[in-house]
Amino acid sequence: MSPDDNQDSLPAPIEIENLRYHFRNTYGLTEAQIKKMLVSSARSLSTTLDQLYKSLEKEENLAEITHLGHNLKGVLLNMGELEWADIARRLEKSAAAGESENYREIARSIGKGAEYILRMAGE
Repeated sequence: MSPDDNQDSLPAPIEIENLRYHFRNTYGLTEAQIKKMLVSSARSLSTTLDQLYKSLEKEENLAEITHLGHNLKGVLLNMGELEWADIARRLEKSAAAGESENYREIARSIGKGAEYILRMAGE
């Protein structure tokens, strides 16, 4: 899965209003609960991406990349971001299979797509 091959087919960036809608309609949350979920999701996503970036800076440990890809997929699924979760799933599966991929670029693509929600991680 080369990110260059999929650059034009990347999902739309993650939008806060879509997350609000998802949390309200899927989980039945109040506005106060939605705000907490947005911040919690942002922090989980930020932490997982940071761990993945750090793992990728070291000598690539595909088992760790697989695990972090799995975690990233779970965070994105909980946020209702199915298309972004699919990219994380492909990263996870590719690393598990020992395939040679540009995991850094894939992780950066996810981070770029999530930049709006990631801003909430510090709140």
